[in-house]
Formats: sequence, structure tokens, C-alpha cells
Amino acid sequence: LADVAVHMGIKGSEYSRISMQYFPDREPSPYLILGIDEAASDQELKSAWLKIVNSMHPDNFIARGEPIEFVKLANQHTALANDAYRQIKAMRTQSKNEKI
Repeated sequence: LADVAVHMGIKGSEYSRISMQYFPDREPSPYLILGIDEAASDQELKSAWLKIVNSMHPDNFIARGEPIEFVKLANQHTALANDAYRQIKAMRTQSKNEKI
């Protein structure tokens, strides 16, 4: 399936998004979680991460008086975004180190 996607010109992040429909048990790509393409710059990566963290931070939901269920969901989304950001940064650092 991945080979077919390459031949059709479907990029990695788009392939991840599409394949999640057919393989829901797979761990989502950190790029998919942050809503960016794998070719995104470090600045685009950081901007996408900050956008999610700022909008989904549990403190914002508490301040608005949202139900505890929303606060818990916001906490999960923030944790997912933080983890995705760390994963991508680690992959990029490793890739840079391997080139040296």
C-alpha cells in the first residue's frame, strides 16, 4: 500500500492520514498529530505544536469553566502534541547526527 502511495505521488503525511482509516490500531504519525507534512521546516514544526498546545491547554478549559471531561480531553490532546513534537525533534536530531 505504501509503495502504491509513492507511485501515486501521495506524500508521507497524507498517506498516514488516509491509512489511519484502514488501520485504526496503528500508532498515528507524529506529523499527522501536529497536522504538518514531513518536509515542514523546524519553524513550521514549532508553530504547529504551539498552536495546538496554546489552544488545547487544559488551563484554558478550566479558566472558561468547561466540564471536567473537556479538561481531560484537552490534557490528552496536549500530551499527544507534546509527545509528537519530542518524537519529531528526536528523529531530526538523529538524522542530522547520522549525516555527520
